[in-house]
Amino acid sequence: MKTKVKNLLKICIFIALITLNTRDISPNSQHINENEMVPFYLKVKREGELNNFNKKLKKEKPYLFVLGIRESWEGPDTIPNYTAYNKFGYLGAWQIHVSYLPSLGIHGVTLEEFIKNPDGVFPFEIQLQAVETLIEKNIDHLGWYFDYYPGKRARGINITKEGMIYGAHLGGAYGLKKFLRYGINPSDVYGTSIKDYLNYKNTFWYQL
Repeated sequence: MKTKVKNLLKICIFIALITLNTRDISPNSQHINENEMVPFYLKVKREGELNNFNKKLKKEKPYLFVLGIRESWEGPDTIPNYTAYNKFGYLGAWQIHVSYLPSLGIHGVTLEEFIKNPDGVFPFEIQLQAVETLIEKNIDHLGWYFDYYPGKRARGINITKEGMIYGAHLGGAYGLKKFLRYGINPSDVYGTSIKDYLNYKNTFWYQL
């Protein structure tokens, strides 16, 4: 009889524990928020994918890794910030303007939606595709400039292909051509100029 009573008590305690543990995760719980409903393992999986993505990018395409840091770095982590944006409509690690994305084959992205859900709207894999397409377009528009200038010194700067990619990313291929040919040095709204990008090896962000 005592054994049966003990077993019954164990069953009652077990049921009580289950009830207590499941109360706060029920769909009707007032304490649960939207983020907690996302399976934890999916978040961990995505973080692992991002970590591997950054390692591969740094190893195989270091010039893009460096550019991503320069465009979006907010510290303390020295990695591109794929969720970065500003009020002017520039998005992601490489700060591509939202209005230019359709010309790169990326459709349906808005600043408002990106702010709400950056990885769902413009994930880092697609951001890389976009910036690579943009660079290809810039190199194509630079034409013979991209073959002629690397290895030479112009406007007081030792010109490299990486520097030309960076300069064209800031001021466009046309802006870079004007600087190399006429010395016209346009800058963005923050005062950063094409010359700054061409001279990237002397900047702090290149050393990060």
